[in-house]
Order: sequence, then structure tokens, then C-alpha cells
Amino acid sequence: MVHTINNKRFAVRCENGWIIMAHRYDGSVDFDRTWEDYQEGFGDIMDEHFLGFNKIVALMLNDRFKARFELTSWGNETTPGEMRYAQYDRFEIGDRKQNYTLIIDGYTGTAGDSMNSYTNKQFSTKDNDHDDFPGGHCAKDSFSPWWYGCYGIYQANLFGTYADGPICPVTGSYSYKCIFWKAWPKDQLPEAIIVNNQGYSFKEMKIKLKPL
Repeated sequence: MVHTINNKRFAVRCENGWIIMAHRYDGSVDFDRTWEDYQEGFGDIMDEHFLGFNKIVALMLNDRFKARFELTSWGNETTPGEMRYAQYDRFEIGDRKQNYTLIIDGYTGTAGDSMNSYTNKQFSTKDNDHDDFPGGHCAKDSFSPWWYGCYGIYQANLFGTYADGPICPVTGSYSYKCIFWKAWPKDQLPEAIIVNNQGYSFKEMKIKLKPL
């Protein structure tokens, strides 16, 4: 349970001092949701969930935060899946009036930096478009809310469609529609599928927050 300086009290799940902001591992919770859903949060904090911007913004009134993105690949009969991470020493999310604009910087880790293009970007959902593409709607086209920039410049899509294996089943002129991270993995699928990792989908992902 956390208690913020604006008198909000709510439960969170923690791992070694990190607050779990989002967790996906089996596709049981749909992440292609509305603006209101992302404001309020959804799912069960002990299972797949998104904490909710109302709570995240309240947390950030208390402290400055760093973030950690954990990605787990699919294994096979002989090789287990691998977990890698991307950590950012600066992670800020603006309030509702700022459309939850993301500020992110200071990468370290093993998964590569696939978030650098999203700093200063506003959040978009299928019913509330704030991307940088005039006349386009990236969240609707990609079946995924996110901090989108220019159309076609996709580096990550962690709220995309959950696949039951490493190959994203969602097709189209752009395949960045599953749980995608441009910097990793490399050379795990045929080139026609894995160009910029666009056809790969992770087994599990977590976004964690920790006060500095």
C-alpha cells in the first residue's frame, strides 16, 4: 500500500523495491483499451495489469523515479527463454493536461535502448489520438496504446497484441503490432519476419518503477 502526498492510497505489487507499473505474461488481459481504462488502470496487480496513470502520476508527486523494462524471450525444448532489461535513470510522466507525456533518458542494460525516440511524446489510445502523424492514428492502426511519434518510426510496442509464440500473427504493411522491442532479439527468426525485430513478440514483459 502506498500513500501519496495528494492523499491517494492504493495497493501496488513490488519486487525488490521496484513497483510493477505493467506486467504481461499470458495474454489474459487485453491491453488495446480506451483512454479512460489507462487513466484508471486495469487487471489484477498480482497478475497481468496496468497500474493506471492516475496512480502513476500521484506516485511521481512524491518522488523522482527511474524505470526498468524487463523482456523475456520464448525458449524451446532445449533452451529456456532469456530475460534482458533496459533501465532508465530518468522516467517522468506528465499529468492529464499533458496527455501523460513521457520523459525518459539515461539508458543502461542488456536489451538495448528502444525508448529514446519516445521522450517528449504524448500517450495515445484508440479513442484518443495524440501522435505526431497528421491524418494518421498509430494507436488504432497498431492495436496498441503507446507514446507514438512519427508514423513508421517504431522502436517499441509493449502494449501490443499478445502472441502465443515468438512470431507475431498480426500482419500488414507494418508488423510492429505485438510485444515488440527493436533493439533485441537479433537473428532469432528469418530475416523476412524479423526485420528490425518487427515480427518478434516476447513471452513476458514488465515495466517497473523505483524512487531515486
